Amino acid sequence: MGQALLGAVHEAVDPGAGVELWVLRDNARARRFYELAGYAPDGVEEQEDYDGVPVTELRYRRAPAGPPGRPVGRQARQRSISKDGLAR
Repeated sequence: MGQALLGAVHEAVDPGAGVELWVLRDNARARRFYELAGYAPDGVEEQEDYDGVPVTELRYRRAPAGPPGRPVGRQARQRSISKDGLAR
């Protein structure tokens, strides 16, 4: 489900535009998901308070698509991801 939603976002965004999102620092599973989708942390962190619990979020960015003919993002990784979705 997550891959389908993120794929729809990528299709809707101008290929020349970058994308950014925020993810919980301690959510290793979500961070791996976004990293496999071509996102990387850019070093910016924010501390939020949810019901009195401090939570650190990291900003992740995905670079704009490169020139035509150069695979980027999902296309570049497609060869290294198995049927079960794990990177090989």
